[in-house]
Amino acid sequence: GRARRAGAVLVALVSTRLSSRALARPVRRTPRVAAAWARGNGPLLVCHLDATRVTPAQLEATSTLPGVTAAGPPHEIALVPLQRGEEKAVFEIVGRATPGGALDRISLRDGRWPERPGEIVLSYRGDLPALNHIAVGTQVRAVSRTGLVPFAVVGTASDVSDGLYENSIGVARAWVQPGQVAPLADGDQVRLGYEMAYRFQRAANADELAADRHLVETALPPSSQLWRVTDWLRMRTGSVWLVTFMSSVIFAFSVFALAAVAVIVASVVAGAVLSNYREIGIIKALGFTPREVVAIFIGQMVVPALAGAIVGILAGALASRPILNDVASETGLPRQDFFDPVADVAILLGTVILVVIAALIPAIRAARTDSVRAISLGSAPAGSRRSRLADVLSRLGAPRPPGL
Repeated sequence: GRARRAGAVLVALVSTRLSSRALARPVRRTPRVAAAWARGNGPLLVCHLDATRVTPAQLEATSTLPGVTAAGPPHEIALVPLQRGEEKAVFEIVGRATPGGALDRISLRDGRWPERPGEIVLSYRGDLPALNHIAVGTQVRAVSRTGLVPFAVVGTASDVSDGLYENSIGVARAWVQPGQVAPLADGDQVRLGYEMAYRFQRAANADELAADRHLVETALPPSSQLWRVTDWLRMRTGSVWLVTFMSSVIFAFSVFALAAVAVIVASVVAGAVLSNYREIGIIKALGFTPREVVAIFIGQMVVPALAGAIVGILAGALASRPILNDVASETGLPRQDFFDPVADVAILLGTVILVVIAALIPAIRAARTDSVRAISLGSAPAGSRRSRLADVLSRLGAPRPPGL
């Protein structure tokens, strides 16, 4: 009995730990993304155009279109391979004077912003593990047709919009001073472009964003060539899909563990009823009502399960802390509390309710015990019939353990 109750505690601990981790990620991820987007005044629409087909002046003219609340300025961009030793990864390099501004502000994590040629700031999330988490002071080289161009990493940045661009083209971003991107473009494999970011009065859904895009495209010269258009709805979807997927997998395991809790609790109570049949009769003979007998058996399970659930919730919250801190670093937000009272209380109450339901059925059998017969027999009477499922398994020639 003690071993089984200890098992109930352990399984309750594991299941609640998994549940708290599964709920922590989506519960905290969505508000963080929204807060980061508002804090950084993130763009709602970003147009990427061929620099040979449109001029910066033509792009800046679109900032006065009706419904545009903020725009630009246009930044030079190019997809350039960066190399460190024998390791190489493609980055979208952006020519940008400062990390601040009225639109699409960038948060520096380490170091400073580039101030002179030959300096670069890399996104906190790299494209490949080889170039991930590069420390300030590292030397990288841009691969161009004219040769290898050295850059000193002077900082790393958390760009809330980085997920939008990474989901769109599959690479991370890096920033240099204006005028440093054009020399890296060869017009063939590495093409020079411009990006122009916009915010609009109405861009809450796909239809409104489509109307905004049409407005910008109509204002641009007919010869301008759009490489791609990315919007904030794609960024939001891409930002949460991996977290949602991982949470779904963990949640499936937590459901399995909770089912194990129910089976163990029901088994423990049923075993206690069978092994303590005489004691149950004595308890009822002393005046305990059926409800009190049920409460005794349920209480013996709820108390250890509750203890295991509390420890499991705390362990799950602590285990979620590194992941949530990484999310804060990526979005440029300060680290937040990793406890969520609503989710944690819901998990605790759900576990208790599950244990009560699992223990209730065998406990009712104990409550219906005839006290005189229980005392005189000293053991539970044999069942009136065999299990139908056991009969089927026996006829199929299944081994004894599955039948039991």
